[in-house]
Amino acid sequence: MRNILSVLFLFLFASNIFSQDKFALPNQNIVGAEQPIPLGELVDLSISPIKDKVPNLDKVVVSWKIYDGDSEKKFRSSGDGIFFGAGIKSKKLLVLASVSYLYKVKEGDKITDADIKNVLLSATLQIGDQVLPAPPNPVDPKPVVPDDGEKLPAGRFNLSKIAYDNVYRYVDVSNRGGAKVYANSLEGVASAIAAGAYEEVEPILKATKEANDQAFKQANIPTKGWNAYGEAMQDIVYDLYKNKKLITVYDFRDAWLEISRGLKAIK
Repeated sequence: MRNILSVLFLFLFASNIFSQDKFALPNQNIVGAEQPIPLGELVDLSISPIKDKVPNLDKVVVSWKIYDGDSEKKFRSSGDGIFFGAGIKSKKLLVLASVSYLYKVKEGDKITDADIKNVLLSATLQIGDQVLPAPPNPVDPKPVVPDDGEKLPAGRFNLSKIAYDNVYRYVDVSNRGGAKVYANSLEGVASAIAAGAYEEVEPILKATKEANDQAFKQANIPTKGWNAYGEAMQDIVYDLYKNKKLITVYDFRDAWLEISRGLKAIK
């Protein structure tokens, strides 16, 4: 179990049990964020079509989130895409699309195998002219944890505050932009668990690794800056498992949501 948790948090180790996979992931990306959007225009975002037939792929579900700084932006849905007004101020928006691929293997009318994979796609959307950021403040060599972590709910496992505090302890300020990407990846897997996609823990860890790998790759965020954080969280989650506090798939769902909540609170 500890090795599997290493897969989950460090994004590096590829276990042999996951090397052969008959459920291939399509190659898709966010369309509509390639060029700056003029002020006052309509933003129309979608997912690129699947060009080649994917064996056993039964359904694709897309969930969108748009961040303007720390605030979520409202939008309207249209099919698998979304649209919203660009507004009248220049800014950069973070676009996240959590894509769930549902697979079914059939022999006649009988389903013999099934799986679900989650991928988090991301893009930076420029609205209007690019605004150059102010020079960064010098980095304090001693990690300072803001008091905001005290306001996070304890939850079942108290993982929100731990996840929040450990970002400030182990992740350099230049890499903390990955917190939202990491959070939404975990949240996507938790949603799949809630929908009944998993009956055992190991497939959850496999799906989480795949979602995290894809999310960091799409966001162009190096995983190296999160290794120390991963090691710290790995030990904490493993202790919960060892002490029989993390047992069922729903325990892991709640744990992932708590960690996600702490990561989303990062400023």
